[in-house]
Amino acid sequence: MVFDTLQIVTGALLLLMAVLIIVLTIAQDQKSQDLGSAFGGGESDNLYGKGGGGSSKEDALKRLTTVISVIFFLTILAVNIIALILKNSAAAQ
Repeated sequence: MVFDTLQIVTGALLLLMAVLIIVLTIAQDQKSQDLGSAFGGGESDNLYGKGGGGSSKEDALKRLTTVISVIFFLTILAVNIIALILKNSAAAQ
């Protein structure tokens, strides 16, 4: 019973975070459209702090996307660990 509720809550949370990551990624402006930028080639000056500063909106979107992505990863990791613990405790009984 507890595991079923936990599955529903974490599933809804993961779905919400996945949609947020997609929306935030789409909301960010594209700096360059070539293939090199997909691998970081177009951002070499910005990586080291050179070049024009981005707007605060863009910085906030990037930061929020990073935070939600990390929380998404940690939630998936926690769900798998909890499922493994519950599976092992059920097998021991």
